[in-house]
Amino acid sequence: MTTPPATDLDEATALRHQLADELTAAGHVGTSAVEAALRTVPRHLFVPDASLQDAYANSPVSIKYDTDGTSISCASQPSIVALMLDQLDAQPGERILELGAGTGDNAALLAHLVGDRGHVTTIDVDDLVEGARTHLATAGFTNVQALTATERSVTPRAHRTTGSSPPSAPTASPTPGWSNSPPADGSSSPSASREACRAPSPTNSATAAGPASAAR
Repeated sequence: MTTPPATDLDEATALRHQLADELTAAGHVGTSAVEAALRTVPRHLFVPDASLQDAYANSPVSIKYDTDGTSISCASQPSIVALMLDQLDAQPGERILELGAGTGDNAALLAHLVGDRGHVTTIDVDDLVEGARTHLATAGFTNVQALTATERSVTPRAHRTTGSSPPSAPTASPTPGWSNSPPADGSSSPSASREACRAPSPTNSATAAGPASAAR
């Protein structure tokens, strides 16, 4: 790993705090824990192909495209991520199962919230998982496990249930892009993922961030 120049690190830190300030002032951040996570997790390391300005803008950052050029996977809009993390209310020491690793950025935010005594398992399709693993390692997160849909070796009872599934089959609530579990063939759902990669309007923000959802 090549260490970025100090000027880049300083700019990234300044932009990260600026974004956190904007989200907090706009009322998108409701807890000090989520604010601290947003100020700490280096979002730019999870979208390395984006400029620092784009990485820390309150907009989605696309990372995967359909054959027609339509974005089908992205780092979600930070304001929506903050809202969903507030609603999830992850606590130190908890074990979280996330469906939809994406860039790994949200898993890193969750890992910061649950702390060293907690653990996050995040699942996605093969090509995205490899990227998420690389990003998490680069950012120094060791309490996150990124798995493909065929590598799901987690024990549900050991993980926090954030969805509405029956107690006999607990599962974390999925991110936009999957229904209750990844498709059997390991593919993503382009139509749902496209919607997740659009910046939601103020009128549909609450719907996009349901109380049991987990952002990518």
